Amino acid sequence: MRKALSAGSQRAIVAALAIVILLGLGYWLLAPRLPGAAAAELEGKTWQLTALNSQPPAPGSRVTLTFKDGKVGGNSGVNQFGGSYRASAGSVTLSGIASTMMASTDPALNQQEQAVLNILQGQLIYRVSGNQLELSSPAGTLLFQ
Repeated sequence: MRKALSAGSQRAIVAALAIVILLGLGYWLLAPRLPGAAAAELEGKTWQLTALNSQPPAPGSRVTLTFKDGKVGGNSGVNQFGGSYRASAGSVTLSGIASTMMASTDPALNQQEQAVLNILQGQLIYRVSGNQLELSSPAGTLLFQ
């Protein structure tokens, strides 16, 4: 013969189940916003530009990109830049991008820098394959190694 649970025990079980459900729901809602595994494949390396819209970078330029602890930064060819990022599987959102305000005497470097900074705005689609990082937005595509 089974013994019935007291009202207090029933309330405790219902409360425990409610907590488990709320914690699971909270994780499910927040997980895409946390920089977990997606961020890990972006971090730990200084990425160097190898192609801008399928074209090689301007001669003499060194465009770099680094991701670390929710921050993004690098060199856009002429200026240093930095901001914040949030990654989820297959996409990365850059925000608050600010840069120094120098100009080059080489118009090609200035044009390249403007194109790079235009691409590095808002939400980007990314793909890491081997030692390559591809970032795509409506403004264009950057390929890094």
